[in-house]
Amino acid sequence: CCLSVVTSTPAPHPLPRRAALPIPPVRLAVVGGRRGTSVSAALNCWPDRVELTAVCDVDENVLAAWRKDDSAIATYTDYARMLDEAPCDAVFVSTPMLLHAQHAVRAMNAGKHVLSEVIAATTLEECWELVETVEHTGLVYMLAENYCFMRPNMTVLSMVERGLFGEIT
Repeated sequence: CCLSVVTSTPAPHPLPRRAALPIPPVRLAVVGGRRGTSVSAALNCWPDRVELTAVCDVDENVLAAWRKDDSAIATYTDYARMLDEAPCDAVFVSTPMLLHAQHAVRAMNAGKHVLSEVIAATTLEECWELVETVEHTGLVYMLAENYCFMRPNMTVLSMVERGLFGEIT
């Protein structure tokens, strides 16, 4: 049995509607300025969401190129100094692969979220150190694997999904 109630006045909205609060952009620093240039194009897609504030690299010529493109950007040759001084919420790790885990752990221990290029780590000990640091700090660590989304790979996936290779066993 179903019971229906008809009223002459609509029920009031339970909560007043409020305008969405503006979300400040994430302030991002890059460690590994040579490979880190790849992030510039992506950041241009979200100028109101991400603000590039600092770059760290051991090569002064790499930093000079960043300053040429953005005179307001802070540049550092010392990673510890950048973590201490740069106004950033997160660090994009784009250093040589063998340094990724070390740089990610240092950033999180300095209170920064991390977006890291692959690979995450080179040993099981480094993997566990990453996990433990995330658990200890409560910060976000994200591995920026993008190879699987490259056009040739997506094309093959589409072909598999459409059954163009027959039955996959």
